[in-house]
Amino acid sequence: RSSKWRSRPKVFSALAALIVLSAIAAGPLRGQEFTLLTHATDGVLSISAAKLANGTARLFSYRDKTGRTVRFILARASKGKLHAVFDACKACYRFHQGYEVSHGYLVCRHCGHRYKLENMNAGKASCVPVPLPHQAKADTVRVKVANLKAGQWLF
Repeated sequence: RSSKWRSRPKVFSALAALIVLSAIAAGPLRGQEFTLLTHATDGVLSISAAKLANGTARLFSYRDKTGRTVRFILARASKGKLHAVFDACKACYRFHQGYEVSHGYLVCRHCGHRYKLENMNAGKASCVPVPLPHQAKADTVRVKVANLKAGQWLF
């Protein structure tokens, strides 16, 4: 065989590795829109949930002054109750893929487990959404920056 044929498997392997690494790097944010929050008053984020319809969720990210970003999800269950979780689960967080919001469910992008928005704090096996402490009054959700920083290890 000529030398040009012997080097082709190496070229294809390198190209495949590059494609896989690019997909992994883009994975957490691919196809998802996050609302970026950067301003907290007295260490608390106040987020309007007025436009959050029953059975839907919105994705947020908070970036502190040092540039660290934490992603989280606010959801309104079908009966109107507001829930908040980090965009990571206790088992799959190390893969940095987070959740996808689809038709009233949170879907773990790594293992595929699905959680109805009403029950998103109840997990299956070791895949459990990580709750984010918050206060919900009417259509305003208040999240302490200290609670977001406590969850930075997930990202």
